[in-house]
Amino acid sequence: MLAYLILSGILSTVGALIYILLLRRQLSATQSKFALLLIVLLSLATPFFVPELPNYTQMLSEGKVFYDNYTEWNVVDINDKALIDCYNKADDSKDMCDCEVIQKAKIVTFQYDPFYNFMVEYGKPLVYGTAIISSIFLLVFFIKIFFLFYLIKKSYSIEQHYNGMKYYLLYPNLRYELPLSAFSLFHNYVIWSPILDKLDEKEREAVLLHEITHLKHRDTWILMLLEFSKAIWWMLPAYYFLIKETKRIHEFVADEAAGRKLGDFRKYARLLLRFKEQQINKKSAHILSAMTGSLLKRRVLHLLNSSKKSRLQPIYFITQLILISGILWVTAFVSLPELQKQELKVKQYEVLQTNYSKTGESVFCKSCLQ
Repeated sequence: MLAYLILSGILSTVGALIYILLLRRQLSATQSKFALLLIVLLSLATPFFVPELPNYTQMLSEGKVFYDNYTEWNVVDINDKALIDCYNKADDSKDMCDCEVIQKAKIVTFQYDPFYNFMVEYGKPLVYGTAIISSIFLLVFFIKIFFLFYLIKKSYSIEQHYNGMKYYLLYPNLRYELPLSAFSLFHNYVIWSPILDKLDEKEREAVLLHEITHLKHRDTWILMLLEFSKAIWWMLPAYYFLIKETKRIHEFVADEAAGRKLGDFRKYARLLLRFKEQQINKKSAHILSAMTGSLLKRRVLHLLNSSKKSRLQPIYFITQLILISGILWVTAFVSLPELQKQELKVKQYEVLQTNYSKTGESVFCKSCLQ
């Protein structure tokens, strides 16, 4: 489990770096959305499909004998019956040397190592602490889901249809105001406000289409996946980049759809600025949720540049996705054996340290420790 968590974190970090360095400036908003989703899914799923490392402790006396790291040729126990039997079966001098190496492989020596010592002493408290923090994030995740069900129950709803898609307009009956937003559970919902009904028909449709685009593209489920992943990745800077970038791209894609509905990206940008002005003047503090200063600026700039930005050709985009998949797979294939070896070494070090504390000896036979 620990190897999975570490490997998943490594893959998400590598994926985020690939996106930042190679893809971010090349892709359209829709393409960026697919690339980010692919990185998240591969980071979570790939560790399950990477072949596990063989048990090297069982292979020491069974597999190929390596001479490069063997220096103590003459240190053997000549009274060892297994060694004598091996000598008797040996056909030449090389086979006799193999007998000595095999016997030596059965001996282990305890040597103090600060890293392994730290892992043995503090590893379990760190794991328990991480598990508690992860459980808190999971609890927060489920509380948010519960709140959505509560919101549905406490809201006046109107069934609507748009291009064959059914959704419900929710007018919340709460003590506090909620921003315009959309989410999906068993049905599709748009949190609405009577203030938005005062817009002219074209603007109202554009604002509504922005939210419907979130519903059509399953943005709720993607964000739920990322929120759930926080229980695994909460300590990684890459996670916070991925979720922030995903939310930003979701807004860009929805803004593009709304701008096309109005027939003028600039007009929709002006509408966003008007909403922000009303928000500042306290006339409506709840019109839009994604209206923080930096994000609003990026949304407006994206709308103004939408007609200028070129879209990567599908064949090149697919090639990029295949490249991402390949890099993450190779990273997992290289990293997992090393992680498993380190995990095994920590366990071996713990056993040797325990026996060293009990006996004061530093050299042990493996069969004595098992």
